[in-house]
Amino acid sequence: MLRQRLISAAAFLPIIAVSIWFGDIWFSLVVGAAAFLGFYEFHQLVRKKGQTPPLFPGLLLIAAIMYFAHRGEIYNVWLLPAIVLFPLVWVVLRSLISHTGAEGAFGDWLWTMGGTIYVGWLLSFWILLRGTFGWEWTLLSILSTFAVDSAAYFIGRAWGKHPLSLGISPGKSCEGAVGGIIGGVAAVIILSYLLGLIEASPFSGILGTHLEVWKVLVLGVLVSIFAQVGDLAESMLKRGVGAGESSKLIPGHGGILDRLDSLLFTGVLAYYCLYVVI
Repeated sequence: MLRQRLISAAAFLPIIAVSIWFGDIWFSLVVGAAAFLGFYEFHQLVRKKGQTPPLFPGLLLIAAIMYFAHRGEIYNVWLLPAIVLFPLVWVVLRSLISHTGAEGAFGDWLWTMGGTIYVGWLLSFWILLRGTFGWEWTLLSILSTFAVDSAAYFIGRAWGKHPLSLGISPGKSCEGAVGGIIGGVAAVIILSYLLGLIEASPFSGILGTHLEVWKVLVLGVLVSIFAQVGDLAESMLKRGVGAGESSKLIPGHGGILDRLDSLLFTGVLAYYCLYVVI
């Protein structure tokens, strides 16, 4: 399992790093592709509970969300009404055409709308982060999120004895959670120093905007906490439908949604933290 995880990481990390570096349409396309795959896996998970949410409306809305995020217009005036109304209209028309009645229609509408927001809307903040604050902060936020996951995984396997939440994710431990926070904070501080994003760095101001040490430390703590909350949220959704993984797309990691779970939360967090302090 560890070998598979390392091979998968070695395959995907260069793609992520190159797309962050070049930015613009390239990064938006990578994020958009991840959102499409994540929403598809979300759709398949929901079907395990007997719901039949429409797939196409969610994918179309995610494409629109990515388009406006690429243009820096995440709060476009018609986007939110479209997310609410388009799936509902689709479900109504589907019922009329197929004569299936109203059974399950309410759940289908809510799941489609919820999946669009959960996967598409939240993930689009990475595009906003890259477009607004540059590749340095985007790279720092993504790598520090991965550091939280990795530290929690390895420390949990080595020393985990006290379950964090048996009802949500039996494999996670309190020791792993603490290790994830330590690993995330360390990663944020080290990366901010190397990228010149912290005042104490000799490279400060060369690559991008720099912050005071205490602000970077707070960002590290918040990223570490929100990354694990995002992981637990996806675990709760999977457990609710009786699934251990969102899919088997990535060897050693599960599905794309299993890799996105923490990023869904930390992208939003990093964007708004930097929006406030910069």
